[in-house]
Amino acid sequence: MFLSRLQLTHFRNFYHLDLAFDRAFTVLQGPNGAGKTNLLDAVCYLATSRSHKSQTDAQSIAADVSRESIPYFQIEGHVQDGAGLSQLLRVYYGPRELRGRVAKILQANGERLPARNLMGRLRAVLFIPEDTRLVSEGPGVRRRYLDITLCQVDRNYFDALLQYQKVLKQRNALLKQLRAAGHVSDTARVTAETRFWDESLIRYGVEVTYRRAQWLQQLVEIARSYHTRMTHDREYLDLVYRPSIRPRGSQDAKWQEPAGITLEEWQESFGRRLHDALFRDLGQSATSVGPHRDDFLFQSNDLLLSEFGSRGQQRTAVIAYRLAEVEGIRQQCRESPLLLLDDVMSELDDVRRTTVVEVIRSLDQVIMTTTDWSHYTDDFLGQAACWKVRNGTLVPA
Repeated sequence: MFLSRLQLTHFRNFYHLDLAFDRAFTVLQGPNGAGKTNLLDAVCYLATSRSHKSQTDAQSIAADVSRESIPYFQIEGHVQDGAGLSQLLRVYYGPRELRGRVAKILQANGERLPARNLMGRLRAVLFIPEDTRLVSEGPGVRRRYLDITLCQVDRNYFDALLQYQKVLKQRNALLKQLRAAGHVSDTARVTAETRFWDESLIRYGVEVTYRRAQWLQQLVEIARSYHTRMTHDREYLDLVYRPSIRPRGSQDAKWQEPAGITLEEWQESFGRRLHDALFRDLGQSATSVGPHRDDFLFQSNDLLLSEFGSRGQQRTAVIAYRLAEVEGIRQQCRESPLLLLDDVMSELDDVRRTTVVEVIRSLDQVIMTTTDWSHYTDDFLGQAACWKVRNGTLVPA
């Protein structure tokens, strides 16, 4: 998979940009605030239909444009997949043609698409320095990143996750209604009224949990290999999946291999947990079990990195995880995703830098940013397209 051209209009600090990619490696060098990360964010829009930086699309409109009568941004990318199929992907945010209302429009070769049909046309894995949040912060961050990757890989997962979220919202609304109506102690009525939503929640939720378990089981062996190389064989990485709907007989403290559990076992467990928690959920007007409460943990030498890992250890684990995602996608989809590395080398020693470069040399395309050319060897830079980024403009290095 190869992004051959990127065109930006009114996107963050890029008023206009038309950049061609003709090499596997592109290095963008510049000071902080020059726009390097913004360019990577534009690629994320093409891959996932959303920003990794902004909470709202409006925040991605260039600041000087937002004061004009028609503020908007547009991103276009020319993509070629492994089969040689070329596509022009477009993300537009601003007033909709003719009607004037603000909207986000996604297109491939001029055809309007829903988000689910854009996903997978350009697959991308992004590393940013703030990704240490994957280790240090709460489960919501890890679920979000996990979902972003899996939705690019598996459209069935995207659909199941979307349906699960809709059903979860409906069930929570029903719980709130039943509580407000004073049916807290009416077991027969509460059970009957929630049965339909419970069955739907189980159907879609089990698909989500089962796929997450398979994916993390696939990634852990790959990530462990990269991590071992970067830590001089001194540390052993584990990715421990903690779903909230564990089947009978699982030991919470040691249970680390859920990928072998059958769909039927997941269904039985989810149904039982929903039943057991029903009146607690009713009291809280919220569903307390299901994929929306899942987590996965980073461990090194059997210690939780969130509690006992240094910043360097956390960063190394996340880099190994991101590189494993790239290989996992390549195995799953039979072509490499586009890898985006934002200042990945700045806090790494020579061994870790060498490992990263060795891994990325086998990929179809990597776009990386740096503040310092010396983070890469002259040999590597000689093979890369090198650009200086200065205040939203690019000049050849």
